[in-house]
Amino acid sequence: MFFGRGDFSYQRLEKLMRAYLPFAFACLATALAPAIVLAQEVVVHADAECVRTGVSVSRVQRVMISAIGTATYGHEGPPVDAAPITTPAGDRFLTFIPAGVNPDDQPTSSLFPIGRKIDPNALLPSFIGALIGRIGRQGTPFYVGAQRTIVMRSSGPLFLCYNDAPGAFSDNTGQYRAVIYR
Repeated sequence: MFFGRGDFSYQRLEKLMRAYLPFAFACLATALAPAIVLAQEVVVHADAECVRTGVSVSRVQRVMISAIGTATYGHEGPPVDAAPITTPAGDRFLTFIPAGVNPDDQPTSSLFPIGRKIDPNALLPSFIGALIGRIGRQGTPFYVGAQRTIVMRSSGPLFLCYNDAPGAFSDNTGQYRAVIYR
């Protein structure tokens, strides 16, 4: 018993509550929160259309995917006239400052940002070079990007893909490293 007869005081009760309440809330939050567990790490090569992750998902399951890396999707004609470097989010960069751009107006980074480009012919008519996913090899593609928590709309094996036009993967280089949590 915490209190003996006649030992009760609000100061002592307050002291005990301050000592044990944060621990009790932490235990409760841990018990009630859904567990987030590392399911798989996977490498998505830009020259391969889609990669089976080894993770099976269920409809309405919450999955978090984080990715890093760089890749290229081959040569792009004018005005870019180069092979842009892409990130999982679909951001594009060049390793040089294009003609007609004042170098004094640019950051000192070795990469020149040229923005995202929507490719209507890509697997997902969205940002070319972005990381995308699908449930099953022929499932409807969805945007993943650099980090996203997704509630799955169907069940089956999870695939991750480099977003490019079907049949145009042979001139791609680089890779993204993705981590999948569920």
